[in-house]
Amino acid sequence: ATGSKMVLREGRNALGRMSLIDCRTGRTIIDDHVLPREPIVDYLTRFSGIKPTDLNPKTSPHNLISSKHAYLKMRYLVDRGCIFVGHGLISDFLTVNIFVPPSQIIDTTDIFHLERRRLISLRFLVNYLLGKDMQQDVHDSIEDSIAARLLYMKALELKEQGIFDKVLHEIYDCGQRIDWKVGEL
Repeated sequence: ATGSKMVLREGRNALGRMSLIDCRTGRTIIDDHVLPREPIVDYLTRFSGIKPTDLNPKTSPHNLISSKHAYLKMRYLVDRGCIFVGHGLISDFLTVNIFVPPSQIIDTTDIFHLERRRLISLRFLVNYLLGKDMQQDVHDSIEDSIAARLLYMKALELKEQGIFDKVLHEIYDCGQRIDWKVGEL
């Protein structure tokens, strides 16, 4: 499972953190903060979870790597045939500027989606299906990765029970009824 966070650069997003967990074990295999190539205009902390000290080589308590090193780590995993599980992965891969074959992507955004209907946020799905609130103050890419993994496993369970479509329609009905507000669940 993968999660990445971005920070704003002059009207663009850049990779700020790259987190991957092993879906078989749930163990974190990569959790790197990525040094910016250009000055950061806005860290988007509420959405990225990243603060200025996180990307400062003098003050960061995190493992810091270059954008090139982050790309090479991701490229290695893609070339080895790793399957990536996440929520909204296409935008993450575009930010890293890497092509991942569709056969290597399992996106919970797509799994929990009805045609011609809105996309459902990770937070809403986790609250509804797993009964857990997440991303209350700031996002955390490890938390996102774990949540995407659990949602994928839940989807497999619901499909095995033959009730996936019914539950998906219930999610949309509930979301519409409460205007997709997590606090109303």
